[in-house]
Amino acid sequence: MWSETRVPEELYDLEQDPHETVNLAGDPKYADELQYHREILEEWIKKTDDAGQYPESANSLRGVLKRWSKQAVNPEYEKARKG
Repeated sequence: MWSETRVPEELYDLEQDPHETVNLAGDPKYADELQYHREILEEWIKKTDDAGQYPESANSLRGVLKRWSKQAVNPEYEKARKG
């Protein structure tokens, strides 16, 4: 499903919902499962030294703004807009 905005987290039961239409991330019944997947992701980020864990430079963000302008809505783009 496509939307103008994205929720911060998504969790789906791929056996019951293979088309990923019911986001379970906000359902308290799945809080433990969601936490488990957060931990897997955090471990992977550290293990692979994923670049997404580091802030981007203002110059890099300006490049994205130049191309995507209105779609660049995350808070980190504010420093690029100011400079």
